[in-house]
Amino acid sequence: LICEKQSNDIITTKQMTNKTLSKVTAACILLAGVTTNAATTYFSSNFDTTAVTNLGGSIGFGAQITAENLNTGTATGTWTVDQSQATPTSKTHKMIQTNGGADVSNKALRFGINTDGDMGANIAVVTANLTSSLTLSNPISVSFDYGIVSTDSGTRTTYMTGIDSSSNRLFQVGFVNSGSVKQVGYFDSKDTWTLIGNVNDLSGNNNTHWNASLMKNLAIEIGVGSYDIKLNGASMTNGSGLVFRDDNASGLSKLQLSASIKWTGGAFDNITVTQVPEPNSLAMIGLGFMSLFRRRR
Repeated sequence: LICEKQSNDIITTKQMTNKTLSKVTAACILLAGVTTNAATTYFSSNFDTTAVTNLGGSIGFGAQITAENLNTGTATGTWTVDQSQATPTSKTHKMIQTNGGADVSNKALRFGINTDGDMGANIAVVTANLTSSLTLSNPISVSFDYGIVSTDSGTRTTYMTGIDSSSNRLFQVGFVNSGSVKQVGYFDSKDTWTLIGNVNDLSGNNNTHWNASLMKNLAIEIGVGSYDIKLNGASMTNGSGLVFRDDNASGLSKLQLSASIKWTGGAFDNITVTQVPEPNSLAMIGLGFMSLFRRRR
């Protein structure tokens, strides 16, 4: 709009020289290239369009974890249910769950008590599949909201693992939901588990519906040779970066969600994966024009 107005004003007053016109044209080409160089979304799921039903009693509104129900609440990408999950029979069970009460517009994926199947950091319960396999040529961002829905005296941990197209693990981040520790951790390439941040960084309700106001935003910011974990926008590694889970990991194709034990309690919402593409060719042309003008002057 700026380019269009500026050009029209000059043309109307007939004061534009060939040199001025060329500068305006090049600047507009440059701006057009930059503005179209926005991040591309390869996965986006907030579960809000998943249909839920009244499961009765104190359970409230929810939906069974199935590929169909997950995909209904997903705008970009698809889900795979690696281990079948039965219909929830308690409000503390795993499900696609509302925020409680009569409002069914806001939902999250809850890993609750009685998650079915085999448990372990590397044993997926469900998998989020990106629309394309991404390489590390440009920054990748994995953003999501997480909240605790159950704690215990023992250690309960929910995991998110980034996997590349060759099944190598790019990152493996966990969220501890114990009575005394509510903290983020990660596995490194030597299989060492490390907690970062503070013991009460994560928050939520215990053995009840998840609370949207207590969710924390986490982001996995992935570069060429390392990644950072951010909590509500702030780096948890002081910007130093973490090594990849597997040394030969080369990109991101999917996200696996898993749990340490069947009684893990954590809720995921607003899961998004984006990547900034290569500079647009129009922007490169604009840069070329601008450098030509500088040389001629």
